[in-house]
Amino acid sequence: MRAVFHIGRPKVGSTSIQSFLYANTNALSRMGVLYDRLDPNYSSQWELPIAALSASGIHIPDPHISRLLQIEKLTEQERYAEQMVRRFEASLAKNKADKDLYVASSEHAAHYLRTPSDVTRFDKLLRQYFDAPDYVVYIRDQVSLTLSAYSEMIKRGGTTAFPEYLNKSLRQKRFDHARVLAPWIEAVGPERLKVRLLERDGLVGGDLIDDFCDSAGIDPTGLERPTNENPSLSRDAAEVMRVLNGYLPSLLENGRRNPLARGLLDRLMTHYANEPPLQMSVGRRTRTQTVYAEGNESVRAMFFAERTSLFTPKKDSLTNPQVTNFDPEATLQIALSMLIATRQGKIAPLSARELRRAISLDPLTATPSGTSPQRATLYDRWPVLRSPRFQQLNPFKRG
Repeated sequence: MRAVFHIGRPKVGSTSIQSFLYANTNALSRMGVLYDRLDPNYSSQWELPIAALSASGIHIPDPHISRLLQIEKLTEQERYAEQMVRRFEASLAKNKADKDLYVASSEHAAHYLRTPSDVTRFDKLLRQYFDAPDYVVYIRDQVSLTLSAYSEMIKRGGTTAFPEYLNKSLRQKRFDHARVLAPWIEAVGPERLKVRLLERDGLVGGDLIDDFCDSAGIDPTGLERPTNENPSLSRDAAEVMRVLNGYLPSLLENGRRNPLARGLLDRLMTHYANEPPLQMSVGRRTRTQTVYAEGNESVRAMFFAERTSLFTPKKDSLTNPQVTNFDPEATLQIALSMLIATRQGKIAPLSARELRRAISLDPLTATPSGTSPQRATLYDRWPVLRSPRFQQLNPFKRG
């Protein structure tokens, strides 16, 4: 049985690929392709990457996933990994007679396995069952990748403002494709690492799903196509959610969802999808491209020698070179509309059980760090409240 493992990365079409595979599980099975989520509750198949980490005595480097899986100690992680490997082996034993391709997808693989030794252990684990598994990874230009990753960070409960987020990511070269690919190139070789571009002129047929199927050797004819999966927050919706996250963290210390936060993100995503997107100023965009230029050139030379540049230059769509990340007045309007929607019952109310849990919690201390967030006064945070437009509506000015 051949094996193709899509190793992500985050915000580079991974959710669309996973949705495609899941929606077509039965159709793929009839074609001799095995796609089987070891934990049906989660789309990213992080179980085997976690098993590789556990074999090295390395804890999951993502506190969000640790809380979600309720894994605190390495011994708990090892038990989880052992259970998942047993499920994996049982699935292969059940399907090996009539399947000739195993396919999996996890954006956590490239994120978790950061050294050649980490990748070697992961490859060794898969080579117990497959001769020479291939690895597929997509990359995209760092400007759009940074903006998309920032949106995802906010969705997952982050509170960092964009300028701070950008500065930190550039200092760390977080989205340096050459650095991310290096351990995979060293451990499995460029022959088994299929690097693909999330660029319209770099995709087979200009389509992500067609391109992924081409990389895996799957005929996509007649298979169901996913809709736009995991879209980014708009500029102002991202700022509203960032502020709300400081008061209402999405996950509590025990890994459970915070009932007070339920429905807020869905409302923002649904009703403000067509608002102005997150953008970078011209200066930030140029700085980002400069930081990653050397790494991009090395990737181009190794995998895309036929291209003059790794990513297709894009025309600057910014109409205001001094663009900021959000409009405070528009952001406040969205926040007020969220409050109105809640009062009108357009956001589903909490059940009696959720309400009891919510009342028992102090949102100010239910943060990932367990400490109360430091906040400026409301007027310092939202000076637009002082503007004439809001004077008549401002409840803080009433007696």
